Amino acid sequence: KGRSRSLSLDLYAQWRCMEDNHGKWRFTSPTHAVLAFAQALKELAQKGGVNARYQRYRNNQRRLVAGMRALGFRPLLDDSLHSPIITAFYSPDAPQYRFHTFYQKLKDQGFVIYPG
Repeated sequence: KGRSRSLSLDLYAQWRCMEDNHGKWRFTSPTHAVLAFAQALKELAQKGGVNARYQRYRNNQRRLVAGMRALGFRPLLDDSLHSPIITAFYSPDAPQYRFHTFYQKLKDQGFVIYPG
């Protein structure tokens, strides 16, 4: 309470207004965001809920790590610390490895990676 530096992003004040005014928004309601969120919740439920999504993400992440290791990449973190959402790798030490080429080949197939 009272910690937001933004009038429009003050989540506590928004929550308080909704609690005190039967769900009324403080300002113009973000109908596009509310409808998108409702649709996202429907799709999440149709696909088995949070646990099913977690399992799918976790399985995808494990498959990614196995494939990247086979290509000579090493994960930044120990396997016990991996997240199903984001995974970081060291670039291979191989002299023929070129980040730009690797990046472009992934981008051409619809994948975007971020160096850092």
